[in-house]
Amino acid sequence: MTLRCANCNADNSDGDGFCRNCGRPLATAPAAPVRRAASPSLPGPLLVAGLAGGLILAASLGVLIASVTRTLQQALLVSFFGLFPILFLSGTMVPIESMPRGLQLVSLASPLRHYMEVILGVFLKGAGFADLWPQTLALLAIGTVLFTSALIAFRR
Repeated sequence: MTLRCANCNADNSDGDGFCRNCGRPLATAPAAPVRRAASPSLPGPLLVAGLAGGLILAASLGVLIASVTRTLQQALLVSFFGLFPILFLSGTMVPIESMPRGLQLVSLASPLRHYMEVILGVFLKGAGFADLWPQTLALLAIGTVLFTSALIAFRR
């Protein structure tokens, strides 16, 4: 029986089940349609609240930095020395559990840590508000402080 390779369209009559040209397995019967499991519904309101909180935090931090600096170079320098600690303390580069206890406590002030916990909790774990309310509350509190600080600095 001669089979054609679906990849390179070569005739294969060896009977070993693999294409002589490309080495891929030959299909002897039409493949059954792939059935996908129904995807679990995402908790939409929590996801939107987490994304909105992260957006407000980022905008507030940007307005705060822009308000306290006078030139672009100063803003870039302040951003560099302000955003990298936030990034490192968020747990995206180094797991929080492997940090010393003092840095674990300092990382609680990082808004990115709480943002990542909410977003990853929703996407990867399917967690709901009952599981993520402490992180959402911390995100709201840090966002309120940053937004108020940015508003006061911007009005000066």
